[in-house]
Amino acid sequence: MVFHADVMEVERVYSSRPHEYPVGGRKQKHDTEWGRRVLESGEPYIGRSIDDIRRHFHDHMVIEGLGLSAILNMPVRIAGKTIGTMNLLDATPHYCEADLATAGLIAAIIAPRLQIAAMTA
Repeated sequence: MVFHADVMEVERVYSSRPHEYPVGGRKQKHDTEWGRRVLESGEPYIGRSIDDIRRHFHDHMVIEGLGLSAILNMPVRIAGKTIGTMNLLDATPHYCEADLATAGLIAAIIAPRLQIAAMTA
């Protein structure tokens, strides 16, 4: 997702589930714990249960309906600035701190492409 810092929103530029989560969809993250952590501070977030997802995502019912209950949100950053997020979801328990290095590497690889997408979003 591309991060629009001026309005504290993220916008989907890729979706593996376009019916449920179409490209172009936006989520407001202003004044949220998740937004402060992932978007402003550039720290990853791991949610290990559906309760974690319910606490941070208003679309938790869709996520739960897909049988998903674990999430890893990795900020995508260039020059110390968050330009978006890479969001991985799966069944519980799935993600842990050991996954952060790999997720960080993937985020670094996709950062230039996400930066281009941000220019057209």
